[in-house]
Amino acid sequence: MLGRVRAALVAVVAAASAVPAAAEPAPPLQKLDGWLNSKPLTLDALKGKVVLIDFWTYACVNCVRTLPTLVKWHEAYKDKGLVILGVHTPEFAFERDPGNVARAVARFGIGYPVAQDNAYGTWRAFRARAWPTTVLIDKDGQIALRHEGEGGYDAVETKIAELLAATSAGATPAAEANRAATPEIHLGLIRVDRLASPETPAAGPQAYTRPASLPANAFALQGRWRLEPESAALEQDGGTIALRFTAAKAHLVASSAEPVELEIEVDGVAQPPVRVGEARLYTLFDSDEGRERTLILRAPKAGFKAFSFSFG
Repeated sequence: MLGRVRAALVAVVAAASAVPAAAEPAPPLQKLDGWLNSKPLTLDALKGKVVLIDFWTYACVNCVRTLPTLVKWHEAYKDKGLVILGVHTPEFAFERDPGNVARAVARFGIGYPVAQDNAYGTWRAFRARAWPTTVLIDKDGQIALRHEGEGGYDAVETKIAELLAATSAGATPAAEANRAATPEIHLGLIRVDRLASPETPAAGPQAYTRPASLPANAFALQGRWRLEPESAALEQDGGTIALRFTAAKAHLVASSAEPVELEIEVDGVAQPPVRVGEARLYTLFDSDEGRERTLILRAPKAGFKAFSFSFG
């Protein structure tokens, strides 16, 4: 359900900007499952501090691109009265696992408190609609600013400095322009879209084939695959995914029962192999030029799962 909401909000996220919020008290943090880097916190106990809540999930490329800025702000302002709370609200089932979240927090160098919101209690209380969503709360516990999507860093940091009455640590350069013209693509059965293979998507194992011509912004499976609710699972060694996209970068949320090295080819040119193990976001292709490309991914072993492609 939330994945469909996320897909529908692509245009909103791409055009997001920081919006001063109408004065309203921040609701309490609700139904959180556990905390990393901190004992459990409440907003009441944080009165007198400026609080930035970041609704994120670790396999979301838009979220991942915001993390270096949040880490920088944490270091710059933690001693001046800013508390950053990462509220990790999962999209995929594997993002609910505490061990996976802990490894992601360590991998991204996050030192501020992170709470797991597996029941979406705090997400719903704050009326969050997209990953990532930033909410700034002033010292009196009033919501001062909302921002959906990545970017808008200058406006958010200016508001942080204003609320702290502190000198800005220096504007963070705007994120690299998202050159992606291809929307996020899901491979799991409940959200599968843009599948160009001629076979009808089905829950049971079946052989899929690649068409002679691949449409723009589409993918095709080749080999024996089983579509699970959230992913396409390779049933037999030697599966392929062909993808036609327009962007500078291509990412895949994926996992493998045993670590595997994916062969990646873009426009006929071999790319560095990508080693996939735990369920998370992997970068398949990285360039500085956004244009149309055809990517071929070859997975050598059964047990590989592909969840979603994202771009930019």
